[in-house]
Amino acid sequence: MDFLKEFSKLKKVSLPNGLKIVFLQRKNLPLINMCFLLNAGAVTDSIEKEGISSLTFELLFKGTKKRTAFQIANEIDSAGAILTCSTGLDYSLIIGEFLSKDMRKAFEILSDITLNCTFPPKELEKIRKKRIDKLKEEKDNPSYLASKEFFKNLFNHHPYGNSILGRVETISTINERDIFNHYWNYANPRSSILSLVGDFDDNRALKLIEEFFGKWDTNIKMKNNITRPPRIKGRKIIVMNKPEMTQSQIRLGNIGFPRGHSDYFPAIIANTILGGSFTSRLVSEIRVKRGLTYHINSNFSSFKMGGAFYVSTFTENKSTFKLLEIVLSEMRKMREFYCSDEEIEKAKKYIKGIFPLKFETNENIALLLAEMEFYDLKLDFIIDYYSKLDRVSKEEVNKIANKYFDWENFCLFILGNAEEIKNDIKQLGEIKILKENNK
Repeated sequence: MDFLKEFSKLKKVSLPNGLKIVFLQRKNLPLINMCFLLNAGAVTDSIEKEGISSLTFELLFKGTKKRTAFQIANEIDSAGAILTCSTGLDYSLIIGEFLSKDMRKAFEILSDITLNCTFPPKELEKIRKKRIDKLKEEKDNPSYLASKEFFKNLFNHHPYGNSILGRVETISTINERDIFNHYWNYANPRSSILSLVGDFDDNRALKLIEEFFGKWDTNIKMKNNITRPPRIKGRKIIVMNKPEMTQSQIRLGNIGFPRGHSDYFPAIIANTILGGSFTSRLVSEIRVKRGLTYHINSNFSSFKMGGAFYVSTFTENKSTFKLLEIVLSEMRKMREFYCSDEEIEKAKKYIKGIFPLKFETNENIALLLAEMEFYDLKLDFIIDYYSKLDRVSKEEVNKIANKYFDWENFCLFILGNAEEIKNDIKQLGEIKILKENNK
């Protein structure tokens, strides 16, 4: 609990142009870790340009009005620093680590790649080729392919079903003008967040941020007007045929809740009991007792405007239906019967045990602070985390199970040999069979 006391030092300010800044001093090492969050994730990709956000952010490091890709990489390496980017569904990130003495250099490079980016055509072609090669390789990765297609069908044309990496067909058509327009349509200081954690002086850091980001123009055209995705009604069962597979990749679930929702604490307890830990019911019944799989778990994933609850596993083709029967049976039991006091206390203890891992590094903390600001999570989410867990009752856990562990309404996606499994799976409902290359 002592590590939570550090958050009393947290400071928040905003520049006149709307850029939100979060400071947290931690003088354990002579380093600063930064997280720059921009409101331009895969949800901003159109169907025709799926993957454009992640492609765009890779290109930020490939040339500016002042630096070539080589110069950017060389300056970062010469400073013994780290600067990387990543794209998720809701947002994209630039994460960095610099020596405290190089704070000015850190903001100078960060502002150059974000405000002076040029998206060189030659660099785009290099990244495009690597991305297409990666996507072709992923077609031979059953777990990746199953998850990608499951979320596409679960969210059913909603932007949360977008693939972050895109598809070969869309990546092939994106040009430098598309990249330029996409970035400057969404790169907006009013919806961006810069978090800073480490050994630094607040006043000096703020002055440097004002110097390098204070003139960032706010004349932005586009906004993320994302609606909440609707829940699946009935049973949506899809089998993607991959005849050579001897095992089925299985994903089953429905729509969940957005980040910051009041269901969060009872939900993570209920999920830990069902399939979110190594001693969960699904692991016990399916892996330990019956040996039907080596891996099975359940998860809640939450985003700005929605989320998902899903079970993820694999098994031999011949045991696919049996495994699904047990999954649905355990979901039904969670709804119809209260969890025991022992299960709930064990789940709470487990969640408390892994919670401090979020604070192992300054980089983790910088990311957490940026996310909290983005999702409008109050500081008490961290400070009162343990007490909020403790207050969750058996009745609340049961209510969550009834709300989200729905064994009658769900999306089921199976990647496997359709001929071997379809007759058994038909017992669960009508099946739609897709070819592997179905878009």
